[in-house]
Amino acid sequence: MSSQDGTLFLWITNRERLWRFVRTELLPCWGLRHAATWWWLKLDGQGLKPVTPLESAHRHPFEALLLLRPTASQPPSNGASDVPRPEAPP
Repeated sequence: MSSQDGTLFLWITNRERLWRFVRTELLPCWGLRHAATWWWLKLDGQGLKPVTPLESAHRHPFEALLLLRPTASQPPSNGASDVPRPEAPP
């Protein structure tokens, strides 16, 4: 990132392995920290209800857009960042 006050937006699916990679490898390697998460709720063609139930164990009707910022300090000693696990949005 070219600026300490820049923001990187990262779209991410709900695969736990991908979230773990972002948390433990990508963000520490790139010197970034999690600033916020925006949730995209996928609705049916009429825009009235989620395409799958929110409680579905296999397919979630939402995905995340992570807002990432440069970190001014060293990454956590365990190498993990503060990106939350993929769960239903609040």
